[in-house]
Amino acid sequence: MSTLEIIFEILISILAHLGKQFYYFLNIQENVMILQRKLEELSAHEEDIKTQLQSAKSQHKKNPKKEVEVWVKNVDRIKDEVSTMGLGEDIRCLKGYVPNYLWRFNLGKLVVKKIKEVDEFQEKGQFSGGLFVECSSADCDHDSTSNVLSELKRRAMDSFQKRLKCPSGIRRESFGTTMFDLKQQVKDTFSGHHG
Repeated sequence: MSTLEIIFEILISILAHLGKQFYYFLNIQENVMILQRKLEELSAHEEDIKTQLQSAKSQHKKNPKKEVEVWVKNVDRIKDEVSTMGLGEDIRCLKGYVPNYLWRFNLGKLVVKKIKEVDEFQEKGQFSGGLFVECSSADCDHDSTSNVLSELKRRAMDSFQKRLKCPSGIRRESFGTTMFDLKQQVKDTFSGHHG
């Protein structure tokens, strides 16, 4: 290889690198619009999935897969990140007379990176294996029973605490239930659901 060919190869690689850098800078508005459109599509997909999750939870008592929960959290995270990127801002330097080219370059680079991330999340959000964990009837019954039990426990504790906070001078029996009766009601409530 001659010296001229080596110099030519080096110039081509430098120009290719500079072209990539100028792409970030020159196409920033177009890329911002692409990012916003793709993020809008991802948000709509996320809302559809959240609706399906809510419906299945309330009607069918199905539990979502962990990967679905993680995906929803990550979509929320990327939406927050994009909202704080300052896409509509025009940062200037020298008291506003000169555009800040370094800021535009870095923003353009970040926008291209976020476009790729949004595309990845859109692809991951297809969930070909389904959104829900297939559980045996015993597992599903256990989950719904534990929810009922925790709600009953919370109600019993609320009732118990209200009865403990009686004004001074009023006997606890004046609430219609003695402390012994209240404890017995809590015990009966929980033993009735376990047996």
